[in-house]
Amino acid sequence: MVLVGTLLFGVVLKVSPWSDKNRWYNRFIGIFLTFNFITFTRIWFRSTDFDIASQVFSQIANLSFGVGFDVLIGYKWVFLTMLIGYIIHWLPTTWKNYYKNAFIRSPYLVQVTVAFIISFFLYQVLSSDMQPFIYFAF
Repeated sequence: MVLVGTLLFGVVLKVSPWSDKNRWYNRFIGIFLTFNFITFTRIWFRSTDFDIASQVFSQIANLSFGVGFDVLIGYKWVFLTMLIGYIIHWLPTTWKNYYKNAFIRSPYLVQVTVAFIISFFLYQVLSSDMQPFIYFAF
């Protein structure tokens, strides 16, 4: 089975129009497709049976702008954290080194304050209802 998957992956790489990662749009398309594939396959892990998974997929297909806006507002801290993570991830390395070194050179009180603010923000994001470990469903 592993051999078949490896061969299939090799064939896909040879015919993939996004295999040239030197172009920014190919990297973007690859990341976008991978993110969406992983996100939608997790629906099967979180569902207790096939009917619930089907309902989730049909609800996704029937989403309107109002529902999407309600989700954005309801999970604003989570989406803000994701946005900050994406921005930090895509910053050039020189910028990351600059703010890292600026933090290291800052006074101790500033470091403690920044650490407290970040910890408080992350606590706010994580303080919603905890989800059980995904493999407990199996």
